[in-house]
Amino acid sequence: MGDPQVDNLQELSYARASIYRELRERKDLDLVVVLGDLVNDNPSLIAPSKASLDSLRCPWICAPGNHDKDVYRQTRQPRDTRTFREVMGYADTCFVLGGVRFASVDNVRTVGRGSYEGGLGEDQKKWLSSVLANCSEPLVLCAHIPFTECVGKDTLAEILAPHRDRMLMMCGHTHNVFRSHTAYGCEEVQAGAACGSWWRGVKDAWGVPDALMNCGAPRGYFVAEFRPDRPEWYSLSYKCVGRSAKETMSVTRRGGKVYVNVYGGTREGRVEMHLNGRWTDMEPSLEVAPEVMDVIEFNKNHDRAYRREHKDEFIPMRRIASPHLWSASDPGTRRLRIRYSEP
Repeated sequence: MGDPQVDNLQELSYARASIYRELRERKDLDLVVVLGDLVNDNPSLIAPSKASLDSLRCPWICAPGNHDKDVYRQTRQPRDTRTFREVMGYADTCFVLGGVRFASVDNVRTVGRGSYEGGLGEDQKKWLSSVLANCSEPLVLCAHIPFTECVGKDTLAEILAPHRDRMLMMCGHTHNVFRSHTAYGCEEVQAGAACGSWWRGVKDAWGVPDALMNCGAPRGYFVAEFRPDRPEWYSLSYKCVGRSAKETMSVTRRGGKVYVNVYGGTREGRVEMHLNGRWTDMEPSLEVAPEVMDVIEFNKNHDRAYRREHKDEFIPMRRIASPHLWSASDPGTRRLRIRYSEP
């Protein structure tokens, strides 16, 4: 799970009513990994966020994010000013669970005053190298900032090179779902954000904002299933918060085309449409997701005065191509059969 990123007590209540509640009610999880940004520059919310995670049925770990740390100048005077490390007792950690080795690292480095960059320090690299020296298990490397966006990638690549064939990188930070195979030789997953687009949007029946992400994926998290004794040792499925586990994609007919948004899909995936008795490949699309365009139009259809009065209803969407969108000409049939597969 990436970025709950609660800014105040109201947003903490959204998280408790949605993502934390759903994870607490699940009985099939062995571990929950939070990929940073529990809070949004508000240290007073770290402890109650930790309390919500402590209520889960399974163990959990959390890597620190840039908004969890004292990166930015604080403009508030919260009652609890303890740091993320003080409340969480955080240290880079490595352990084996179910035949899989997990390593969680703090890759947010403060630069000057009020800025940061992604990367590991030399001491961290020495530690990681030592704990992986005799690692024979598949490796899941977890952090907040995508490793492909970090500085010092060359030396990290050297440390990870022996594990590249049995390694998975998990990160948050971007508030988009994005999966790709990297120069590290493995898949990196940007897991999206539990807060979506920062707890904004029209509210559901529970009073929780829709908060659609700019890739067109609803707020959610990945469920990973590991089988370390097999060549294909992991599988991933994206779970939308508050929705059926079967709701993994959207299909939209618009402008003579069919768009399929596979929320947790990878660019290396394959989407097919059943036409004339056979399955036909759809093409990866470089367009903005239809769901995002709907929000943009919703925003445009209200004047500034209304938007100011209903600020929390408006998601600040940008016209950015979704990394998990496919399209094809609309065949005009009443029913569409779509399937998605991964290599």
